Amino acid sequence: MDLKPANVLINFDGYLKIGDFGLATSWPAPRGIECEGDREYIAPEILRGQFDKPADLFALGLIILEIACNVFLPENGLTWQALRSGDMSAVPSLTSVDASPVARDANGVPVEHESAVSPLPDLDEFEEALGLRGRGKHAGFPFEFSDRHIARSAGSLFGSHRRGELMSPPEFMANASSPSSLDSIVRWLIQPNPSDRPTASQLLDSDPIHWVLGRRVAGATVYEGNWGPDAPSAGEEGTDTEMMDV
Repeated sequence: MDLKPANVLINFDGYLKIGDFGLATSWPAPRGIECEGDREYIAPEILRGQFDKPADLFALGLIILEIACNVFLPENGLTWQALRSGDMSAVPSLTSVDASPVARDANGVPVEHESAVSPLPDLDEFEEALGLRGRGKHAGFPFEFSDRHIARSAGSLFGSHRRGELMSPPEFMANASSPSSLDSIVRWLIQPNPSDRPTASQLLDSDPIHWVLGRRVAGATVYEGNWGPDAPSAGEEGTDTEMMDV
């Protein structure tokens, strides 16, 4: 009943732990219970005295929205009321659409030209210029050769295989109208009718969760790859903003 960022802790292994169970109750919640969390994350049915698991899913949806938009949620006002009715019209899109046409190399790094490789007219001359002649054909050289091209090989450069970035973003990262996009997931979580929200199991079975589970190498990780959030510009002051009613 009091799920919010301040009550979600991260341990040294990068795993999330929920804390502060002062407002927790057994399930199903007994009738007449007096229980109310912070207004920024409270579900609309709580104000009607209805306490059940979907209230925590509603709070999770607003936590995701707050993180994705980098804002402080309102405690009251028109925007507060709109979010309780499932209206996200005042919220900017949570899905990036700008990065998909950018040309990238085999490691996902943006490049100026369409090709990630450079022409190499004469490989023998190139080896001789670097003093590699007579050491065995390309032995130990941190580049991958083809007949006329040379490309960077991050795996051999750093001594172990490094999984490259994707050449293009998954659909849910680039298309806000996708049923698996962050916009759609958050809208699903903050449905005003508790029965219309997903269960925790449904959420964990969603495509984005499976995508993350297949790629992450630690517990709690924020995806900051080619299609992740933009970093603040150098010298830019704090980017947290208040979600104000206009």
